[in-house]
Order: sequence, then C-alpha cells, then structure tokens
Amino acid sequence: MQERTVPVVAELTGAMRVRGYSAHRLDLNRAWVFAALLAANFLTSTCRADDGIWSETLYAGPATNRFALHLFLHGNPDIDGAMVGLASDFKLAKLPWGLTLEGEGQLTQYTLGHNYETVALGVGLRFHNFPWSDRRPASFAIYTGPSYATNPPASGFDFDNRLVGFQRKHLLNYLSIEYAMALSRASPWDITFRAYHRSGVFGVYTPAADEGTMFGFGIRRRW
Repeated sequence: MQERTVPVVAELTGAMRVRGYSAHRLDLNRAWVFAALLAANFLTSTCRADDGIWSETLYAGPATNRFALHLFLHGNPDIDGAMVGLASDFKLAKLPWGLTLEGEGQLTQYTLGHNYETVALGVGLRFHNFPWSDRRPASFAIYTGPSYATNPPASGFDFDNRLVGFQRKHLLNYLSIEYAMALSRASPWDITFRAYHRSGVFGVYTPAADEGTMFGFGIRRRW
C-alpha cells in the first residue's frame, strides 16, 4: 500500500507544479500582451492632428500594496511588483489662474507579482503657469475618480505595518498625479513623473485597507 501511495503523491505534486507554472506563464504573457497593446496605441496616436486638446502618457514604475500614509510617514515601500499604465487626458474647460479642467481615462497592468488590470475614469485640474513655462512648457495635474480592478490583490500592509487580508474590492477610488516638462520649447513631447494610487477613501468606497500605489516615469504626447 505504501509503495503505491508514494508514486501517486509524486504524480499529483508534479501535476500541481506544472499547472502552477503554466498559470504563472499565462499571467506573464497576458501582462506583456497588454503592455504591447498600450505601446501600440500610444505610438499610433502620434499621427493625429496637433489641436492642443488631448494628451497621452505612457508610464511605468514599481508598485506596492503598503498602506499609503505609512509609506509617506515612514518610508520602506516594500515593493512587491510593477505597473505599466496608459493615461488619456482631454481638456474640458479653461479656468482662471492658469488652470484647465480635464477628464482622464486610464488602463493599467500590474505585473511581476500579483497580476491584474485596472480601468479608471476621472476628472481633475492641470496647472500650466510655472515661472519657467515660457522657456520650457511644464504642467502639474491631479485626477481622481472610480477605478475597477479585474483581480484585486489578496493582501497588503496596513498602517501599523501588519500584513492583512484584503476584502478584494473590485471598485475603489483612484488618485493620479502627474508633473510633465517638455523636451524643448517647440516639442509636443514631455518627460513625466507619475503617481497612481487606489484606495477606499476612508470608507467612501469601502472601510477595508485595500490599497495599491505606484511611482514611475513616462513620456507624454500632446496634440
């Protein structure tokens, strides 16, 4: 009986390993395909007319599920993956004091850890009138709105630096920040710093600690 049990257990263990390896490869392949589609959309969009209304930003950087307030106060980001995103921004209205009201749509892919995608729609403000903007155009923008995740992470660190189980809420709020500076005075291309954050907004969406934060760099095309 014992001689039969050992081969059976070995067969089952091997099958589970193969199945887990295949699922991991599938997640990685899906992430790379998603990134390729984002890049293709970004590059082909540069052929459109330069009407000064739209912009797109392709960016990437390290990501963490650590509680954001703890991250800002104490550091130690505990990077557990990476994120690549494509943000499409469009002007809704011109406001006083160098501001514009804008709308934003975002697609993101988290990878190199827990693999999932998010879709976000938001509104925000962009400020253009920096003292150096005449020499080199620059802007600062902040957006917020609902964000939907396809497969939310199962755990992260709370404010007390404890590993906690997430409620895996698909719908959370997102906050996106961008600082962009043109490559030159006449160039429609910008180098950007981007931050992307998802949370329950202190109970507005959920009282759970579910969060996700990314800081990275990218390139932006205005037209």
